[in-house]
Amino acid sequence: MTRVLNLRDQEAVCRERAQRDGDRRAFWSAEAEAWQRVALDEIAAAFRQGRPAPLERAS
Repeated sequence: MTRVLNLRDQEAVCRERAQRDGDRRAFWSAEAEAWQRVALDEIAAAFRQGRPAPLERAS
């Protein structure tokens, strides 16, 4: 479920940009929320198919 991890990474990048870019904070926050929704949809789809999605990286 590397895709979920990539989606979460993209969400984190957008949240970081929202903190740093005061002029476009609302835009980056909205982008982060969009990536979060996509990741949650991916996780839900995995559970519907009977394959739990890992939510964190293995150490």
